[in-house]
This record gives sequence, structure tokens and C-alpha cells, in this order.
Amino acid sequence: MSSVQVECVVKEHALIGEGPVWEESDQTLLFIDIDGQKIHRWSAATNQIHSLKTDDTVGFAVPRRSGGYVAGVGRSIVAVDWTTQKATSLVNVEEDKPENRFNDGKVDPMGRLLAGTMRKDAQTAQVKPGSLYLVNSDLSVTKLLSQVDISNGMDWTQDLKTFFYIDSLSLSVDAFNYDSSTGHL
Repeated sequence: MSSVQVECVVKEHALIGEGPVWEESDQTLLFIDIDGQKIHRWSAATNQIHSLKTDDTVGFAVPRRSGGYVAGVGRSIVAVDWTTQKATSLVNVEEDKPENRFNDGKVDPMGRLLAGTMRKDAQTAQVKPGSLYLVNSDLSVTKLLSQVDISNGMDWTQDLKTFFYIDSLSLSVDAFNYDSSTGHL
């Protein structure tokens, strides 16, 4: 019987470290520190980590086809240019809910972003103040779900017919029929 050895390669301190994304082409690991308000990128080749400080809590960061990243910062979807270390706001949601923020987001294989919100202080959350949004490449935004506590955990089946979604406080994984031509549930 062989034993598996586990080694910590990224020794960056994070207040709330989440959302790892392995970028095979660059051999880098992208991850966020929500309350530390940072996006981190670790290089396997150099064993170095580079970070970008954001202006608010960061709920997710995902690669863009056009280069760089898209991130959920506060209630904004921002484009992140890693070379210049700049974040540019693309679209804002929930202007009427300043106590909310983005928490999790994933890109479907067609390039549409699904991103969900939650109340910043989940301990004092009113009942289900968040939503799940669909953001298309033209930056149009559609609310897919409302009355969400904490959007967290999203994925699709290989045939893209089912979308899995977790609202953390419901303690369940929901499966929705997914229309891959529109991104609608």
C-alpha cells in the first residue's frame, strides 16, 4: 500500500481563501481572499505568488477568453487586467441593496457568467436577500433566481442539460434544467 504525500505549495495567508481555478496553459492557480480583498495568482514554474488588491470584498475570479479575468467585487462585475493590475467595472447589480455583495460565480462553456449575491454579513442576514444572475458577453444581465441566502457552488453536467446550484443555508444541492442556448434555468 502506497501512501499519498500532501505538501502545501501556496503559503499565502488568507482571511477567507476560496475559489481556486487551475489555469493549465500557464500552470498557475488563481484564488481569492474574500475579506482580504485580494485576487491571488500562484505560478507552479516560479513558486511565486502575485496579488491584486481590490476595492471591496471579492467573491470570485475566473479567466476571460479575451485575456485577464472577470471578478465579482462588491456588487460589481469587473474586468481584471493582470499585466496592468487594474480592475475596470463592467456592470453593477442590486444598487438598492448596498449590504449585498457577490459571492460565487462560474462561466458556462459558452462563455456566459452565472454569479450570485448574498448579504455581506451573513450572520445578520434578512431572509434570502440575494439573487443569482446571468451575465452575457454583451453585459446584459438577467436575474435567474431571487430569494437566495448565499450563492455558493455551481457546475454543469457534461451534456450541459443540468445546472447544479448551492444556496449554502438551504443545506442542499439543487439541480435545474439548463438551456445551453440561452443560459436560462
